[in-house]
Amino acid sequence: MESRRILKVLANGWEVPCPYEVIYKDTLLLKDYRLNDFPKDAESRFIDDGSYVEWLQDYLFRCAINLTDEQIKISSHIAADKYFGGAYIGWHAGFYESVQGLYPAYNYPDDFEETLNIENLTGIVDDDPYAEFLKICEDDIDEPKPSRLAFILQDYGHLLLKKTEEAEFQRYWPGFVKLEPLHWMFGLHESNLELADSAWRVYLSLVLKRISSKSDRIKELTRFFDEYADTIHK
Repeated sequence: MESRRILKVLANGWEVPCPYEVIYKDTLLLKDYRLNDFPKDAESRFIDDGSYVEWLQDYLFRCAINLTDEQIKISSHIAADKYFGGAYIGWHAGFYESVQGLYPAYNYPDDFEETLNIENLTGIVDDDPYAEFLKICEDDIDEPKPSRLAFILQDYGHLLLKKTEEAEFQRYWPGFVKLEPLHWMFGLHESNLELADSAWRVYLSLVLKRISSKSDRIKELTRFFDEYADTIHK
C-alpha cells in the first residue's frame, strides 16, 4: 500500500489525505497544466489537421519547464523504470479521470471548513455514501475499513484536488472546456474540449526527452493516447 500523504490540515486538526490515485511510490503524480501551447489557426483556435501527435512530440521534446520537487522525484523514477513511459502515463491519466468522476460523494456546504459538521452531510447520489461503501466492500474481510470520518476526509480530499485542478485549467487553458464525465461516458464532443494530454505533458516531456528518434517519440505518444482511451472507458 502506498504511503499516506496529507493534502491539508483543517482547523480542528483533521488531516485531509491526498487521494491514493495520485501517489506513485511515495511521490505525487499530479495534473500540471503549465505546458499550454497548441497548434492554432489564424484566430488562435485549436486545430488538428491530423498531425497533432507529430506537433506534440516536437513541442514536448524541445520545451523547457521548471519542475516541482515532486516532479524531480518522478524524473528519477522515469530514469530508473523502463516501464514508466507513455503507456503507463496514459493508464494513470485515464484511470484517474474515471475515478475522479465518482467524487465527491457528499455535498459540502461552502462553510464546511468553518463548521466541520460531518453529521449533517448529505450524499450527492446515495443518501449515505459511507453506508453504501460498507455494503460494497462487506465481503472484503482482509482489508480494514475506514471510519466514517476517515471516509469523509478522503472524499473531501478529492474535492479539494478537483477544485485546484479546475482553477489551474482555467488559468492556463482559457477558452477551453474542462473535461467532465459526460464527455467521455457519452461521447459528447466540443471543438475546444480539454485535450487528453494537457494535464500530463510534463511527465510525457520527461519521457520524450530521453528518446532521440522522432518516430520513436511519436510511437511513445501513440501508446499514451491508446492506453488513455482504453482505460477511461473501462
